[in-house]
Amino acid sequence: MFSGFASLNDHVEQRTEEFTKQAEKTECMLSRIGEEAAASLKELESHYYSSAERTSSLPSYSQETMP
Repeated sequence: MFSGFASLNDHVEQRTEEFTKQAEKTECMLSRIGEEAAASLKELESHYYSSAERTSSLPSYSQETMP
């Protein structure tokens, strides 16, 4: 009877270790994805603020359009 519990306990410990390793890999992957996304957004923001289309599409507020 107790040998069954020992075997079950060993299996649970093995699976726990596997899940812990997988969780660590997942955390690293998510961290890397977050860093890559942040870098991409920063680059896109830079392109947006320096783009000719953005600056030409901004409304101009001359004296005629001001109340």
